[in-house]
Amino acid sequence: MRRTWLPLVAAALMFGMALLVASPFGDRFATSWLPAFDFALGVALVTLAFLEIARAVVGWFTRAGSMRWVIGGLITGGGLFTAGASSMVHSRALAFDWLALFGVAITIAGVQLQHRARGAAKA
Repeated sequence: MRRTWLPLVAAALMFGMALLVASPFGDRFATSWLPAFDFALGVALVTLAFLEIARAVVGWFTRAGSMRWVIGGLITGGGLFTAGASSMVHSRALAFDWLALFGVAITIAGVQLQHRARGAAKA
């Protein structure tokens, strides 16, 4: 299956809307915007996670992707969801977010699995 720009556009729109909702308008300090950006980033990542999982499910039902590709898509969606949910929940914490970093590592592993499955299908 090929990628399109629509999930990125949807995630960007969700980022903008979440930033608008969480924004601290009228606050005097610029650091007050950091939790709002972190929350909006989490919303965008969760949106991408749902879209990636849906893409893997569509690939499964239409038989457009191999089993490795579908599993890679599910792993990628799980990693994006982990990173996004952690970013939303811990947006006010100033500590380093290890769970979000773990989600990014899972996402990279899933994308690698999808890339290898796509390369094996072409050969």
